[in-house]
Amino acid sequence: MSVKFILSNTFGFSADNMYRLIAKNVGNGRQIVIVPDKFSLAFERNILKKLGLTSTFDVDVTSFMRLAVKAMRGKNRKCLTPEGSVMLLKRAIDEVKNDLTVYKDVDDVTFPREMYAVITALRNSGVNAENTLAVDDEKLKDVGIIYEKYLEILHKSFIDSTSRLEAFSAGIGDDFSDADVYIFGFPDFTATQYEIIFRLFVHARNVTIGLIAPEDDAKNKRLYPSRAFKKLTSGLSDANIAYDVTYAFVGLDNVKKQLSNLFSYAKLPSVETDGKVEIIEAKNIMDEMEYVAKNIRRAVIEQKLRYKDFAVVVPSSDDYENDVRNVFTRYDVPYFLDKKIPFSSAPQARYILSAIRCASDGFDFSDVNALIKNPLFYKTPEGYESVQLFENYVLKNALSNKLGKKFKNEAAESVRKRIFDVTAPFSGLDGKDVKEYVAALNAFLENEKIKEYSETVSDEIKTVESKAAEQFYDKFVDIVDEMQVVLKDTTFSLYEFSETLKGVFENVKVALVPMYLDSVYVGQSNESFFDGIKIMYVCGAVEGLVPRSVANTAVLGVKEEESLLKNGLDLYPSKKESVKNNAFELISLLTKPEKVVVSYPVNYKGTEGRAAAFVASMTDYFTVGGSPLSPVRTDKKRALTKDEELKEYAFDTATYENGKYKLLLSKSAKSKVDAGSFFSLLPDEEKSYVEKLIETSDSQESVKINTSLDRGVFSASQLETYFACPYKQFLRYGIRLKPREEGVLRTLETGTLMHAIMEKFVKEKAYENPTDEIIASVCDRAVKEQLESPDFMQFDAAKNKLSFDRVKKEGAKICKEIAAQFQKSDFKPYLAEAKIGKKGEANFEGLKIKKDGKEYVLVGSIDRIDENDGYFAIIDYKSYSKNLSVKDIYSGEKIQPVLYMDAAKNKDLKYPVGMLYQPVSVGYKTKGKNRFKMSGFIINNPDIITMMDNTLTAGKSSDFLPVSLKNDGTAGSRKNVVADTAFLAFEKYAEKLSEQAIGEILDGNVAPSPLKEACGYCDYKDMCPYEGDERFVRDGFPKISSPEDLMTLANGGKIESRIEKETNEDD
Repeated sequence: MSVKFILSNTFGFSADNMYRLIAKNVGNGRQIVIVPDKFSLAFERNILKKLGLTSTFDVDVTSFMRLAVKAMRGKNRKCLTPEGSVMLLKRAIDEVKNDLTVYKDVDDVTFPREMYAVITALRNSGVNAENTLAVDDEKLKDVGIIYEKYLEILHKSFIDSTSRLEAFSAGIGDDFSDADVYIFGFPDFTATQYEIIFRLFVHARNVTIGLIAPEDDAKNKRLYPSRAFKKLTSGLSDANIAYDVTYAFVGLDNVKKQLSNLFSYAKLPSVETDGKVEIIEAKNIMDEMEYVAKNIRRAVIEQKLRYKDFAVVVPSSDDYENDVRNVFTRYDVPYFLDKKIPFSSAPQARYILSAIRCASDGFDFSDVNALIKNPLFYKTPEGYESVQLFENYVLKNALSNKLGKKFKNEAAESVRKRIFDVTAPFSGLDGKDVKEYVAALNAFLENEKIKEYSETVSDEIKTVESKAAEQFYDKFVDIVDEMQVVLKDTTFSLYEFSETLKGVFENVKVALVPMYLDSVYVGQSNESFFDGIKIMYVCGAVEGLVPRSVANTAVLGVKEEESLLKNGLDLYPSKKESVKNNAFELISLLTKPEKVVVSYPVNYKGTEGRAAAFVASMTDYFTVGGSPLSPVRTDKKRALTKDEELKEYAFDTATYENGKYKLLLSKSAKSKVDAGSFFSLLPDEEKSYVEKLIETSDSQESVKINTSLDRGVFSASQLETYFACPYKQFLRYGIRLKPREEGVLRTLETGTLMHAIMEKFVKEKAYENPTDEIIASVCDRAVKEQLESPDFMQFDAAKNKLSFDRVKKEGAKICKEIAAQFQKSDFKPYLAEAKIGKKGEANFEGLKIKKDGKEYVLVGSIDRIDENDGYFAIIDYKSYSKNLSVKDIYSGEKIQPVLYMDAAKNKDLKYPVGMLYQPVSVGYKTKGKNRFKMSGFIINNPDIITMMDNTLTAGKSSDFLPVSLKNDGTAGSRKNVVADTAFLAFEKYAEKLSEQAIGEILDGNVAPSPLKEACGYCDYKDMCPYEGDERFVRDGFPKISSPEDLMTLANGGKIESRIEKETNEDD
């Protein structure tokens, strides 16, 4: 029996030394190679390659768990899967939840999974339940209670992966006496793995362990995993077992040696990169992947490399998935995205859960919608059309709570009937044991042909995801079988059963398998051994993401780890150790390939992406031609020869599909499309299609959009929508997408009804004699007239009676309030719903904006204009609380009252003195003293202010205007109290801004660049394809605080008071 350690400074060289040793011993008894489970296939492939073998009959490449399974076959009960263990833990939690003091939300589906991870970590560290209960910490006592109960249930009837390893360890004996055991690829071991190793030291013929250790001159020795060597050699010494240590350090070149010293914070002389290190700065993730795909393809062609020679390491497969698929597919770069797909994302799993939820939640429409939108429900394109019709019919007729009754529409009725047929196996089930629920599941699977779907999906759709979906049925049968064993005799409500099933589905992950042998590996740093990689792209090198961050969990944090440590209980790895381990993982990664390219996007999923700290260290550690290494921007222009420019264009175009994409994306077609270029290769029909979308001239791209601008008119609402988000403007006014019609009143409809009530109230001068009877009559007639209009045809008056009655009741309150305002004011209504720019019925001709020689006329309706002696105020009714600031006008978000003020000029309306928002909200949510108080801008002139509110006196605030008077009678200093010149500044700036917006809309700007809060209330947010870094969120505007700033931006001219000018002229 002999024990040997081989210490190396890299995992790769450690493995190479092991391969050589194994080669010497092949044919001399059993050769058992123990490696990490997820890397076993890679190690087995490398052993075959290094040893020149075609099979590994003489060499058993395995993991600790697989070795235990083989050795214990037929000796214990069937081992629980991880998801089975989580189910058992859920059972334990349910039994002790009343004894817990800290954890109360234990019914959350994620809690058992997180607790299982904690208990596994404790068991892996050799910390038992008694140890945990003995610590003076309430949270740890709760963990101990659950831990103890779990083991109690487990040991009665089951065995899990840890207890199987423990049983294997106890059974190791002379059956290993003819075996040479090699253990490598591990930075450290669990408590049970240490026990197995120590028993192998005693019983195996030879044990050789390959571990990582720093060289003597390493600057960051603190990062190297050293615990395993110390722990193992200490145990061997205590047992008086001799061991040998061989140091096998690979000589790193200057570049790799420098990379290995990252995180050392040592002042080191810089070295030349020799073309082996690059840093790239990209605009966003898609731009980053464009650079990567283009350069991989280029290297394959120019350097004769294989795609398998490249690896793309990303901080999150989920964050990068869409852009990798999009870009790599366009560039025709074969890739394998290494990620585990949650079982819960499979269409079969979603279908099962939504069917159960429908039955358990009384057919809540959100559950029904999830069911019918599943491809297993609608099956064909025609079926999907029927589902859409059903949804529209239900919403339009407010039937979401009446699905139990037969529908009049035949197509919608057929879908409704199928919903109840599909969910029939679960109907009436409640308070049953798991056996009955499983019987219902089996009936559902049979009825809906889930097995057949799982078998055929991968044949129809050739993707790695479809291959994963193919595994669903067999895996699901195993889950259900295990559920019956683990949860035997457990009684659930149907909802509890669906939550349990959901938790199991979320816990199970299906690994994807590469579809091509020669493909680029794309994955996270901890998912592959990255052996044999020549060029590695380390992407997303953003602070907080690379190296991998370590966060507290909801179950245990640093505080609890410290409590354990005070009691002599070492939870390994701790959060602090994990931080060091992740830094070492990154160093190991960077030193593996022949060349490493580190990149970071300055916009990471919509947030600022600051380069990770280690990137700054790289700029200090390396030089290029004697100058410090610095990031190269992806959009940096280089001086190129004609041949180089042609070659660059060829690699930028890359493929037919990518060429079309780039062509349609380009701003100027002719600049990129000339004789012999990509455009000339297109078929005639595709040329025609492209020419419709872009002008093949030196002028800027002009995407033709059918808008009201074609008719020479525009509205303030259209411009406000454009400034909120150009893409939203395109959807609403360009292709005219309308929100779905629903049979329930929304804010939009209640606002329309309130406007109708206000219009009738003012036009009929009901404010002059505002009795309850007159106001009630106004409200009744206004609502009735609206219900007869086309916009309200979908609303059933009987079904919505309560809503309409509430609107009329609130409308009456608002009418009384506005009547009270008029009684306190010398200003009286001049016009209600005043029409602007509409031929034949316009009260005002309308504001005219000229752009490129053509005139565009503002059209719209002003809710109300109040006037007195030539002074006037624009009143805009708002069905929700809204303020108005200079910044709002600057951004274009709220320019409607400004444009209306600019348009509302005649012999009676001379001097604008107010732009005000009047709240007319339905008040079951909005209450309080200031509910009807207006907001907006008002003139800084005490004489005019006291005309607008003739009850206002010095030292008081107006009850309904956004203004107060100081004790000396002057207006209070507020940003909304402005000189009369401010209104001219607003108008001039709004005209300039409108001209700009009209030009941009005509030029085809549909960029997804919303204002910061615009997406939250957008009608199109559920269908918007742009997310994260695909949007440029406009924020961080300059500090525009005064109207004069807007005048400067408009034309830089001096603002002259209209009131003073005309007063002087009169004198």
